[in-house]
Amino acid sequence: MSNEFIGVDSGPLGQLYDCPLDNPSDPRCSSYNGRPIMRNLAFPTNNWIWRPAGIVIGFSMLWWVLAGLVLQFHRVTLEVAAVHGRETPDTSETMLKDDTPRTGKIIPVSIGLVRFSLEVQVKKLLKKSTTKTILQSISADFTPGHLNVIMGPSGSGKTSLLQSIADRLDGSTTSKYKSTGAITLNNAIPTRDVLASVTSFVTQDDDALMPSLTVRETLHFAAKLRLPASMTKEEKVRRAEEVLLKMGLKDCADRLIGSDLKKSISGGERRRVSIAVQILTDPRVLLLDEVCIVVEPIAITD
Repeated sequence: MSNEFIGVDSGPLGQLYDCPLDNPSDPRCSSYNGRPIMRNLAFPTNNWIWRPAGIVIGFSMLWWVLAGLVLQFHRVTLEVAAVHGRETPDTSETMLKDDTPRTGKIIPVSIGLVRFSLEVQVKKLLKKSTTKTILQSISADFTPGHLNVIMGPSGSGKTSLLQSIADRLDGSTTSKYKSTGAITLNNAIPTRDVLASVTSFVTQDDDALMPSLTVRETLHFAAKLRLPASMTKEEKVRRAEEVLLKMGLKDCADRLIGSDLKKSISGGERRRVSIAVQILTDPRVLLLDEVCIVVEPIAITD
């Protein structure tokens, strides 16, 4: 409004709009001047051209400074599961290897839960915080080389347990998780780096997949990001093609992932793509949340 009716170099009365008189200073031309129009519309008339620009710039800079301070004191760490034999292994990985350091033989990994309990504390505005028990004193052993299934009704804490094992259970400003007991790997309590290097987690949904990529492009892209730099480009592509064939995705390899708005591959194929992305690195432990397992019956004859 200020740019239209007043302008920068239009004089004290602002812009003049088709006054029938030749003299703009004539009082009868006041209704044709921009400044009276601004007053009639209840807009400020002084320094209102540069002031909004300064306010917008200052407001933007203020939010940039606040965002920088928040990120400085509240850092978020993004971790990608590593593969076996990476260049800088954690020193605590020795508990997952054979006693002979010369061979570096990888032994099976067993996961144990020792009286593991989990609670979440929910904070509410102007209300007292409440604590809810999700898991209560669970002890279990997940043996290597076997398919271990966790079953239970909705809301029983299956997802929370898997996220705890994968060390992916992070709180927020309104909720805070508290666990007791221990999660062990081969009867030893692992560090976060070791836990991230031996586990891969497949979430309930497949929202992480990019709908504009094909199945083959998704696996190639994930292989180039997740596999170590010591592997050549050809080796990474070969690894992606091997996983694609093993997961039965050959028939839909060149079809788009798609989305809810644009259908392409089926829901089961999307699920297999999510699993294929995680097994590219050949993880020692694969955690799958909400995966349907179909077991074919075996005919027994005399």
